[in-house]
Amino acid sequence: MQKILIIDTGTGNLKNVVRAFGAEVSSCEKEIRSADKIIFPGVGSFDTVMQNIGHLKAAILEHIHRQKPFLGICIGMQILFEGSEEGHEKGLGVFKGNVLKIRKAKAPHMGWNSLTITRCSRILKNISEKDFFYFVHSFYAVPENIKSLAFTQHLSEKGCLRMCSVIEENNIFLTQFHPEKSYLSGEKIIENFRRTV
Repeated sequence: MQKILIIDTGTGNLKNVVRAFGAEVSSCEKEIRSADKIIFPGVGSFDTVMQNIGHLKAAILEHIHRQKPFLGICIGMQILFEGSEEGHEKGLGVFKGNVLKIRKAKAPHMGWNSLTITRCSRILKNISEKDFFYFVHSFYAVPENIKSLAFTQHLSEKGCLRMCSVIEENNIFLTQFHPEKSYLSGEKIIENFRRTV
């Protein structure tokens, strides 16, 4: 049986993630190195999260470089980039690009929204543009050297902003939305991640 581990970033309540994935939570480097799959939950601010996982960076990067499945949710997506306007800490730098503050539309982007899907993928199997997902964020990733699988149109009285919402690169799966809070649509994402080798 595969060992799926949720990284404890020390920044908030992980009950929804634990309930949705049925996985253990740990901030132990040894356990992260032995996990088959890792979930980086979407709780906390950029600087706080990066400071709290300082002792785990090497283990997380080793997991990714060994081509083991990694699911990053919200801030778990953003920390894989080089940095964020939310703080001063450096990101893990797995991907080129930065995380920017939402300015052209209302912040935070909170509530239900659909996806504009650009190509098929494992993480979006059985997902259509009729599916809705739960978002809550004030910053969004702007990749430089990878293509987004899906975008979200955030429309408000302040304007409209097209934001990267899903990335899949080899063993890395990233969502700006929270699958654990997205009911049936989120359950599809969770099941797709479970089925990755």
